[in-house]
Amino acid sequence: MRLAVVLTIAVLVSLSTTLQAEEPVSAEAVKHLIRAALLEYFDPVSVFEISVSGAALKGETLAIEDLLIEGKPAVMRGFRGDILGHVTGLQLDMAGLVGGKLKIARSAKATVIARSTAQAIEEGLARTSSAILKPRVRFAGGQFAITATIKRGDKLYPIEARGNLVVEQKQRV
Repeated sequence: MRLAVVLTIAVLVSLSTTLQAEEPVSAEAVKHLIRAALLEYFDPVSVFEISVSGAALKGETLAIEDLLIEGKPAVMRGFRGDILGHVTGLQLDMAGLVGGKLKIARSAKATVIARSTAQAIEEGLARTSSAILKPRVRFAGGQFAITATIKRGDKLYPIEARGNLVVEQKQRV
């Protein structure tokens, strides 16, 4: 897949340097580019559904009118969850894409929603380090609490973190 992405980028860059006018780009080519960029940040077991409309090259910029990304599961550093992203008026720097980095030149509006469970967070914490023992995550009454035991050498240290969940548009964040 990496070779296909590199070839797609090379073709898009060569088109952008020879053409100054807006040149339409296939949704399939943009999906490959976006998927490759996402896998730079998310673990390979992540599964993304990507929807693209209105993609075109404008000089050194890839413009996308509407981009919808749904990750089920979206796994980042062992933490499993779901992610939903919707971006309108997106402009990506093609030079950044050639280098394997997603560089956003501009976006009109972006909404990202991530969701996970207490169990998935506990499992992710346990996989993060063998020094984190018995992590527990609780959500209740608009608050969260994370408890665990940290092992340093022969010593054990109990830890606890608490915080408030903010409610926006009837969603806890």
